[in-house]
Amino acid sequence: MFAVGCNGIPTPSRLSKKQSRAKSRFQLFLGLIALAIIYLPHSANATGNGIAGYSGKSVSTCTKCHSTGANPTVTLSGPTSVTSGSTNTYTLTVGGTGNSGMDVASGAGTFTAGTGSKVLNGEVVHSSPSSSHSWTFTWTAPTVTGNTSTILYGAAINSFNGGTGTATLTATVMATAPPPPAHPNLTASPSSLAFSSTMGGASPTAKTISVGSSGSAISYTVASSGSWLSATGSGNTPGSVSVSVNPASLAAGTYNGSVSISSSGAANSPLTVPVTLTVAAAPPPTTANLTATPASLAFSYTAGGASPAGKTISVGSSGGALTYTVASTGTWLSASGGGSTPGNVNLSVNPANMAAGTYNGSVTLSASGASNSPLMVPVTLTVTSTTPPPPPPTTGGTLSVSPTRLVFYAEGTDTPSPQNLSVTGSSAAMSFTAEAFGGSWISVTPSASTTPGKVSVSAYSTGLPAGTYSCVVQIKSGSSARNLEVVLVVGRSGWGGERNDSVVRPFSFEPSGSDTTSASWRRGAGAMRTSTDPANQGLVLVKNRLGSRTAIAGVVVTGAAGSPLSQLSFDLRTDSECSAQAPQFVVITNDNVVHSAGCASGRARALTATGWKRVSFNPGDGSQITPAVKPGTTVKTIALVMDKIAGNGYAVLDNINLNGTFIGKQ
Repeated sequence: MFAVGCNGIPTPSRLSKKQSRAKSRFQLFLGLIALAIIYLPHSANATGNGIAGYSGKSVSTCTKCHSTGANPTVTLSGPTSVTSGSTNTYTLTVGGTGNSGMDVASGAGTFTAGTGSKVLNGEVVHSSPSSSHSWTFTWTAPTVTGNTSTILYGAAINSFNGGTGTATLTATVMATAPPPPAHPNLTASPSSLAFSSTMGGASPTAKTISVGSSGSAISYTVASSGSWLSATGSGNTPGSVSVSVNPASLAAGTYNGSVSISSSGAANSPLTVPVTLTVAAAPPPTTANLTATPASLAFSYTAGGASPAGKTISVGSSGGALTYTVASTGTWLSASGGGSTPGNVNLSVNPANMAAGTYNGSVTLSASGASNSPLMVPVTLTVTSTTPPPPPPTTGGTLSVSPTRLVFYAEGTDTPSPQNLSVTGSSAAMSFTAEAFGGSWISVTPSASTTPGKVSVSAYSTGLPAGTYSCVVQIKSGSSARNLEVVLVVGRSGWGGERNDSVVRPFSFEPSGSDTTSASWRRGAGAMRTSTDPANQGLVLVKNRLGSRTAIAGVVVTGAAGSPLSQLSFDLRTDSECSAQAPQFVVITNDNVVHSAGCASGRARALTATGWKRVSFNPGDGSQITPAVKPGTTVKTIALVMDKIAGNGYAVLDNINLNGTFIGKQ
């Protein structure tokens, strides 16, 4: 019988010989298996895809599996002082010759893996066993508000039996210092100055620079460069600096200097304002000029009435006294009064037996010692008739004429293009006549024709002073007659600057003679006050519904003749009428085509100036300008008018844009 131990296995003392031999063979087998396990070759001595949690940060290291050999040398290198939130590069190296692996952790911050590594559970581990024994990766420091320290923990093995080495690196994380408070900037207006002077003339008037700050008030000092330049006015912002120049002893030429504005509390100190002084050579001595006041005269006469009263021209000299003579042109005009300046010339006209119309003459002043001799003074005589056109004979038909009014615009010496009237009748082939009354500056052709037909009307501005002229063209057939108003607006391109309405010339025409139509510049009515227009003037066009249907008010825009048309716009107050023909541009091009651009067809956009909008027209777009302006054509005349009103008959405009140049009353 066998005795059984407490563990249920027969004890050796009670085993048979056969059982003892079996037990010995089993124990030998187990021993061989253990030796095979121990001495199996390890081709991948590190775990194939890395393990986190064995860097030594939490005590555990790779010795759990790799502890039989001598510990290899491990180094962890990289910056030991970093900036809050910065990203830095580190390298872990392990000694030895076998395949190796590693694990790196940190007390704070985040890792980004490099070649041969990966991020696992917030730590950097090898992605595969490495024979290079070195891994490079980046660590982003934590964002801190005060300086602190963080430890980087690293553990690595050299083959399965090579043991485990560890290393640590303490990194000081420096908090980012707050930026110093921003200093304000100095400001200067204007940003540059220019003076002009003539040799031997008076010094230019001093100018002022306004000094300010983009933030709180700061103190500043002022200095200038150039012996001819001086600046005064140091102080606190807001302040002003007075700048003056002394051109005495300077030769003709252009001189450049600067005014420096400095402040220790300004980010852009010193602020430099360039200053330019242009000294012109003294003009050569000139002879005196004749002067005449007024520069032109106009007489009016109604047939059958008394002759107009005489008028006087005051003759003077811009220098010393001059001896002058007088002559006149035209049998109806006489002038007397030659002598020495200052003196007077007396003018008179004799309109007897003159037909209705406008007559042009002149008075010529001559002086051998004057550089502008002879000086011509234009004289105009307008004769009107109290006798209306004779009544037409009785006929059975009725005439229709289109359009019912013609407006001609003339600039300089250019002759306006003829315009046509279409004449039709209620019965076929009505004979009619065409005749002009009240102006010698107009002609009609043919003087007789039959319906349907056309009558060409021509206006001649040569010799006419700037102004607005009107007359009547009568088309009649028997008892049927149609009277059409014809208006001629004459401008002069050489009138001078905008201050004399030379670029934008207002005009109005009201056949009834009432005050229901007007065109004028008014102070304070503009879109925005500027340094070039301190009075902020706006152009006010009015056409009252109670006035004549053929009345018109507007302006002639001079200075555009001969140029192509690329841009056209105006600024309009939003309470103004904006309809198909009020206000509207009327453009006549060199191919004698009349183009109209009514406010309602333009493209409008709001302006920064409250209550204003800008209405723009594309000259090549037939939906905005009718007809569209053909490429290559040039401008002959441009007008901006209130014609056929559909609203309140009132428009306030400013900044008329012609080819990118904004025109306003200054």
